[in-house]
Amino acid sequence: MNIEEIFQQVMNENCKDPLHRFAELVRQDEREREWVGLTDEEIAQVVGSPIDEVYLADFHRVIEKLRSKNT
Repeated sequence: MNIEEIFQQVMNENCKDPLHRFAELVRQDEREREWVGLTDEEIAQVVGSPIDEVYLADFHRVIEKLRSKNT
């Protein structure tokens, strides 16, 4: 479910605290979603060097790639 669908669900409910309900549903959705990781080859492609040459400074790009795969 996406954020807009969750928002609409909360708006259609008669609840005492809509903000709390919205946060609860977002948390539930996040727990139910399967995490998708990166292979060594994907990491190497993102940073432009073999996996054994990836440095800490490169991981911001790896994190962005993970984020894009999991949204």
